[in-house]
Amino acid sequence: MLKDRNNERYRTLKIDNPKVKEKVVDMLGALMFLRGAGFEVNNEKNIMYAAIQKWDENIINEGMRLIQEKKDILFAVN
Repeated sequence: MLKDRNNERYRTLKIDNPKVKEKVVDMLGALMFLRGAGFEVNNEKNIMYAAIQKWDENIINEGMRLIQEKKDILFAVN
């Protein structure tokens, strides 16, 4: 599921990026989920990043599955 776990680009979120802010940072519980999955915050650079040795791919995959499940339910209702 993860594109290239060794590429820092796929493990870094610029939390002041407008799209990231809208789709991740402003979502209730998203930052807690990312921290639980192994992401860390670097306030100096205003990023969140996944240290490869700390992230838990099972948590990430299960979280993504649940998010997709909820998204499917929401869009099926509308």
